[in-house]
Parts: sequence; C-alpha cells; structure tokens
Amino acid sequence: MRIRHGPSAGPGPGPPSGPRPSRASGTPWSSQASSSPWPPRPSLRSPSAPSASRPARSSTPSPDAPPTPSSSGSPPAPPPEPSSSWSPAGEWASAESALARVGLADLADRPYPTLSGGERQRALVARALVQDPALLVLDEPTNHLDIRHQLDVLALVRTLGTTNLLALHDLNLAGAYCDRIYVLERGRLVTGGTPAEVLTPALLEAVYGVDAEVIPHPRTGSPTVRFQHRPAVGHESSTM
Repeated sequence: MRIRHGPSAGPGPGPPSGPRPSRASGTPWSSQASSSPWPPRPSLRSPSAPSASRPARSSTPSPDAPPTPSSSGSPPAPPPEPSSSWSPAGEWASAESALARVGLADLADRPYPTLSGGERQRALVARALVQDPALLVLDEPTNHLDIRHQLDVLALVRTLGTTNLLALHDLNLAGAYCDRIYVLERGRLVTGGTPAEVLTPALLEAVYGVDAEVIPHPRTGSPTVRFQHRPAVGHESSTM
C-alpha cells in the first residue's frame, strides 16, 4: 500500500482505476512508458554501470585437477577401500582383552558411573590399551583413591609392557614404582635419575622446603621418605 504525503490535510486521491500495468520479465520499472499512472520504481542497477556477467568457465583442465574421463581419456580411480583389518567383532575383542588385562572382565556390563574409584581408573587404562599404545601417559592416576587402589593401579601399570609416563605427587609411590624420577619446580626440570639418586634430603630441602629423612624400605629397598615438620618462622609448634 502506498501513502502519499502532500500539503492537503484531507486524504489524498486514491490510486487510478484500471488494472496495474504488468512488468515484463527482466525489465526494470524505470523502462515502462511515461504514460503509466504509477510512479516509476527506481532501478537497483545504475544505468551507467556495465552489467556484471559470470566469468566463462575454461575448458582447459587445471594441471592440479584429478584426471577425469574428459581430460585424460581414462576413468577416475575408485576411492580406496576401508582397511580390511577393522571389524566390529575385532573392536569388541580388543575391548574385552583390555578389560581382562586390567581385571575388569567380570564388570564389562556395568555402567561406568556405578564403578568404584579404583575400578574407574582401571577402566580408563583399559580404554587406552584398546588403542595399542607404545607410550602411556597418565596424569595423577592415583588421585582420590584409597591406598589399596593406589597400589593396585600402579602395580597394574608396571605389568602392561608399555613405556609409561606418570605425573605423581606422592614421593613414596614414585620411589616404589618408578624406574626413573624427574623433579619439576615451577615448570622447570630440576634433576632426574633413579629414585635413590633423586630422593635425597638435600633435594627435598631445596625443592620442597621440608626437612626429610630418606631410608631404604625394609622389604623392597626402595627409598622411603619420612618428613619432619618444620615450624614456620615466628610461630611456635604445638602438640595436640
């Protein structure tokens, strides 16, 4: 609907009677005859600007284009077939084998949220084993576990036959289960070596600021750290 504005306060004259002139396909309103009773509609394209045309496609194939029947005369190569070594049955067999290795074969049908903390950690290890890794990276695998499950998880990792890289905060667990220990301070490597070479009172004092005694475990011989509380400066220790 058009609304005409003019000096008259009353309503303006209505549209002219008779049918509205039709617009030819592809013809702008500005090209209609001047005798049309309707005002001309401005064209969206400038009359002086040349009309843009779609660039013509080149019939010469690009040297990087894959061969086609029209360019090389031979049909294109078929897509590669999927690896014949993969199958759903093989995936199930790998998962069942991994669960058996971590001692969870009897719990294969249990939903993950219903597992205990130690069982969940072992399930995560099994998920990694399905991929047949050469290197297994575990970030605090003993976190939030009771001592029994901590020992179970670390003992399991040692039997996997993989190269294992673990982040641990428990120095006694690191000394008991790791072949080599690397100590980081503020993101930088301080030292590395066997547990006996690394876990020394001098290093614990320098890195952790604690007074510690390191003695061999009576059964395994691994270094065991005993910490001695050091009162803060200006505060007296108290016994409760």
